[in-house]
Amino acid sequence: MPTSTGTSAARLRQSGTIGDQHSVGSPLIGIVDGNRAHAERLSRILASQGRDVQCYESAEPFLQAVGAASVGCVITELVMPDMSGRALQERLQVAAPALSVVVVTGYADVRSTVELMKLGAVTVLEKPARAASVISAVVRATQQSLNTYARICRTQEIQRRLATLTEEERRIANEMIAGTPIKTLALEFQISMRTVDRRRQSLLSKMNANSVGELASLFAETSMRADAEYTIRHDRPATTTPPDAHHQRNGHHRPARRMEETSFPSSVLRKGR
Repeated sequence: MPTSTGTSAARLRQSGTIGDQHSVGSPLIGIVDGNRAHAERLSRILASQGRDVQCYESAEPFLQAVGAASVGCVITELVMPDMSGRALQERLQVAAPALSVVVVTGYADVRSTVELMKLGAVTVLEKPARAASVISAVVRATQQSLNTYARICRTQEIQRRLATLTEEERRIANEMIAGTPIKTLALEFQISMRTVDRRRQSLLSKMNANSVGELASLFAETSMRADAEYTIRHDRPATTTPPDAHHQRNGHHRPARRMEETSFPSSVLRKGR
């Protein structure tokens, strides 16, 4: 059962779903953590910034509350009894592809942090995270979610336009993008050049494109973003092997180091924290 934080940190919300209560103009903030005291602490921090926060003690109820159009972020623990934070992150890629993930945990090490970042986590913080770190992470995560949602919507709109094209218009579009002259198209499709030009104008109008070059860009964009709903959040640089692993291969032993209360972006890991 979710806990809603707006006017009271401990008030329980009895019904309704996040997807129903929030729009793009009001991104949701969900906290999934079996430690109620810690979840409510994060809730109070974010409520002080005017955020409407809902707390969940496990992942499954949160997954039932979000949907494909959900925008915002979830703050999750890594280790939970019913479903791990990583498993939740993987499920969200399908259930709520625009939703950003922030991990606040007491269990992460460099290896798990790298894996979480590769899956698309905005950041990984150590418990108890500083208030400023939590606020900063949520601001970045929310903006990333809004940007992702906009890209998904654009891709879906392009795909919707493509679906309005007839098979012949698709073939003509592909030939136009390839640079085939109108005269050659007329011979290939056994129609007049004037008819080819009318078909050309029709498909440009349907695609809301002003030129063949713009049409080519739209075709390329939807091709590069095939299944963008599920993959667009993985566009981040590949990380290198963590420095601890490098030392172990070379026969050196480095004592375990306490994870700091900061994020672990790929750029930092590449510099060999």
